[in-house]
Amino acid sequence: MFGQYISLIGMVCLLLAYFQLARGKWTTASNMFHGLNLTGCLLINLSMIFLEFNVGVFLLESVFIVIAICALRKNFKLKQKRS
Repeated sequence: MFGQYISLIGMVCLLLAYFQLARGKWTTASNMFHGLNLTGCLLINLSMIFLEFNVGVFLLESVFIVIAICALRKNFKLKQKRS
């Protein structure tokens, strides 16, 4: 049951990130967007420790994790250059 809660929280994080993007509150350059996306993906992958493992979902979420980390890293470097 614990794994179900983790996956549900992860799903809410992902949906909230894309909802804010669709509403125009965040942009694809937003750290909040990428941070919430990263959190959701990590939680979904973590939940598979407790639930049945799914290779397709694991790979998909892993790719999104890499994308989010790259975007956050890029934003961090841009912020350092401006300072």
